[in-house]
Amino acid sequence: GPLECLTYMTIDYYPRYQPKPQATTCLSIIKMISVLQTKPISINHFYLELEEDKDETTTTDPGFGMKPV
Repeated sequence: GPLECLTYMTIDYYPRYQPKPQATTCLSIIKMISVLQTKPISINHFYLELEEDKDETTTTDPGFGMKPV
């Protein structure tokens, strides 16, 4: 889904961010995963989709890691 694509893309581009955006990005991802962990079905689905996105995308993809629609 869109959340998984956005999360994967954010993690993939993380090393290119400046220090302040890196800290903000890291905190945001941790908060999002913490919230999703309160809903076991959601977190399992999220992890599965994130793995699928990782397998289907690369940083050299002209679509910036987004799956074609």
